[in-house]
Amino acid sequence: SVRFVGEVLHPNIGARAGSDPGAVCLDMLSHGWSPSFHLRGCLLEIVNLLRYPNVSAALNPDLLSLYLYDKPEFDRRAQECTQRNAVPADAARHLVTRGVSVEETMQALYHCSGNLSMAIDYLGPPPQAPLPVPTRNRSQPSAAGSPEPSPLPQHSPPRP
Repeated sequence: SVRFVGEVLHPNIGARAGSDPGAVCLDMLSHGWSPSFHLRGCLLEIVNLLRYPNVSAALNPDLLSLYLYDKPEFDRRAQECTQRNAVPADAARHLVTRGVSVEETMQALYHCSGNLSMAIDYLGPPPQAPLPVPTRNRSQPSAAGSPEPSPLPQHSPPRP
């Protein structure tokens, strides 16, 4: 199943206050699904649906009516919704480059209404990478001039 986690004002997307919030009403996802579909094709279909709503299969009839009979008002409300709920790409990129997974990034930004500094606080400090252990090239002689002895095995065999 495919759904939007944030609010999307669209006749073919389930309303946040509705019975199936964020659901995408797209025939290929429900009735026409086949394992041969690829993610890229699904995403292209969703983008196409967002551009050209399917007026014969609306999840939100009130929005469909607004879309059909007062397109300028629909566009105004959709733009307001997008500005209120969209996550800036640079904010998501910033968190992902800090070592946070894409899923955690999206959840944090959604929880914090797209506010980057709040999402960083919400996630806490970045995980600390272990400090590298300095090593010496084994082919080089040690400070005393003799080659480094072979390391002992990490695990000794059990004694009988």
